[in-house]
Amino acid sequence: MIPTETYDTLTAVHNNTYTAPANGWFSLQNSTGDTSLILVVNGVYVMRNWTHNYSGVIMPVYKGATVKVEFTGTPDWFRFVYARGSSQQNVIIKY
Repeated sequence: MIPTETYDTLTAVHNNTYTAPANGWFSLQNSTGDTSLILVVNGVYVMRNWTHNYSGVIMPVYKGATVKVEFTGTPDWFRFVYARGSSQQNVIIKY
C-alpha cells in the first residue's frame, strides 16, 4: 500500500478499539510514555507493534480491521492514514 497525504485525526482512548474505515495505517505518536497498537481479527490478537522508547508506532491495516490502542502518558497524535486508491476523507496535509 502506498500512503496518501490524507488522514483522519482520532481521539486516542487507552484500551479502546478502532475500526479502519479503509485500507491504510493507524499511527500513534507518544513522547510521554509507552505505546502499543494491537491488530485484532475476529476477536483474536494477530499482531502487536510496541515501543518503550517514548516514540510512535504505525500499523498497516485493511478496511474493517480492528486495532486496540494501549498507551501510558498523553499521545501527541493518533491518526488513520489512507492508502492510495482507498476512500479518503477530511484533512489534506502538504509536506
